[in-house]
Amino acid sequence: MNTKEVEKYWQAYLAVFPNASGEKYEASQFGDSSTLADKLGNLIVKGIKTATCSALWEWKAEAIEPPKELGLKTIVLDGENNPLCIIETTEVTIRPFCEVDTQFSKLP
Repeated sequence: MNTKEVEKYWQAYLAVFPNASGEKYEASQFGDSSTLADKLGNLIVKGIKTATCSALWEWKAEAIEPPKELGLKTIVLDGENNPLCIIETTEVTIRPFCEVDTQFSKLP
């Protein structure tokens, strides 16, 4: 990841939204390859992809940070780790896979 570019992107965001100063943020790609990061990132920018999910056991097994907290800003990166946009976590729901409803999992 180009940390300098990510920080520059965040600072440009703060110039528009100065009240966000001091908020937490992260930068990450969606997907498990650069090709998928490009595809998913473009869907996010277009407003088509508006939700995501992951397996809680995977977070625990890999000792990754806890699930996203409300209000967290994420700088979405493309397949080459360039910033595309900033999104905000507005809901976190933990439920068994068999309880994921069609509204959440629908395709555009």
